Amino acid sequence: MVSEKFRRQLRQEAQTWRDRGLIDSSTYAQLAEHYQFAEIDSAARNRFIAILMALGGVLMGLGAIAFATAHWDTWPRAYRSMILVSLFVGVNGTGFYLWRATTLPKAYRSLGQGLLILGALILGANMMLMSQMFYESGKVWELLLIWGLGVLMMAFSLRLKSLGVLAILLIETGYWLGAFDRSSWETLAWIQWVIRHMSLVAASLFIPLAYWCRSRTIFSLGAIAMATSLAVAILRWQGWLVEVAFVLPPALLWGYSDGIWRLRLPQKSSSFSSSERFQATSRSLAVCFLAVLFYSLSFNRWNYIERPDLSLQQWQQNLPVLLDVGILGSIAILGWIQFRFHPQSWKSIQIKAVNTGLITCFLMTAGCVTYWHLSVDRIPIAIAIVFNIMLFCLAIALIRDGLTLGSRRTFWGGLLFLVLGIASRMLEYNTGLILKSLVFVSCGVGVTIAGLWFERNEKKLKHRSKIELTREEAS
Repeated sequence: MVSEKFRRQLRQEAQTWRDRGLIDSSTYAQLAEHYQFAEIDSAARNRFIAILMALGGVLMGLGAIAFATAHWDTWPRAYRSMILVSLFVGVNGTGFYLWRATTLPKAYRSLGQGLLILGALILGANMMLMSQMFYESGKVWELLLIWGLGVLMMAFSLRLKSLGVLAILLIETGYWLGAFDRSSWETLAWIQWVIRHMSLVAASLFIPLAYWCRSRTIFSLGAIAMATSLAVAILRWQGWLVEVAFVLPPALLWGYSDGIWRLRLPQKSSSFSSSERFQATSRSLAVCFLAVLFYSLSFNRWNYIERPDLSLQQWQQNLPVLLDVGILGSIAILGWIQFRFHPQSWKSIQIKAVNTGLITCFLMTAGCVTYWHLSVDRIPIAIAIVFNIMLFCLAIALIRDGLTLGSRRTFWGGLLFLVLGIASRMLEYNTGLILKSLVFVSCGVGVTIAGLWFERNEKKLKHRSKIELTREEAS
């Protein structure tokens, strides 16, 4: 969609062209009709009116809040409850009317969307005030979880991206606060279930919401919530199944596809990439997960990681995690089976260094060396070296892909992890100051030269990558 700024500049230039005789009046009239020059001034006026209305509403709201605060303790409980419910219904009703009104200008619809977000915030305030009025004490993370689930229902019903993002942030904040709270299990049974199985909650609620709202932002937040909560749930075994925590989340993200998520294997004759809406995003998250994982495990701290002997009670407390591992592991297996049905997807191996084969090697190596260290024979120095090698290989592969495809984000991401790995090793080990200074200066000079060269040749690299992709597809 063309922005209003572009339309305003185009109208100014078109008037100049008409006055200079570069275009005739009929051409200018066609441009004015196509880009709706007549509505530019009215749109600005309507937006100004909407801003004034919003400012007036905020001031009236502040006045109402101050008045209610002055008389809050003197009003009966039923009266206060009625005011809170009326405020919630009134703000959301007004916001829904303005948001759905197609006859009103766009500025009013934006104001309606803002009122809906305000209504979601009022929901949390109402929940907190209601609990205080009825003397129901609880924890902050419980309020955030229930509040987030309420906003999530609003996002599903209204199909609003902003409400979906707010709901995920609230739920994830409540989860992270409750997951490390020692008294988190002394609460309602369904809240306990949500905390224990947050990865399944994210998979069954956040991912469908991304499709419903057609939002990559919601998908990214939902996938991150699913992968991190799954890893945290597995790590609660205190050293047991740690290999699964390292391998399953990135395998699930890399093997993700729309067809597999609907539990339907793609047909051999179907197009592999035509219906994949979020696969590229999911694979980027898998690469980021592996990069952060390799960097975190590259430090020489493996002497402190071991498998303790868990009591029978600890085993019983951790058993619910197997439900998440079983369901999401089955989905990951179905996702990786798809590579058999689509051999043309392996063509990207000649173009991209970060491909399915490389990810497979990384996952198998990470799982095998971790299992060997914890279950067979302790190899603290060797396993740290292995994770360092995988970190540098991934960084070099990302730099190579960035140069090959002309992707700025991929190039700078690989360069960041490469320099971060080198600098961390220099700071971790007892190296001399002269060597550290030489390494840091070399990294600084190398990053500067590589960055300047890449930014200068970015367009050429993109053009060359398009030609190579076209030839690969034709062959």
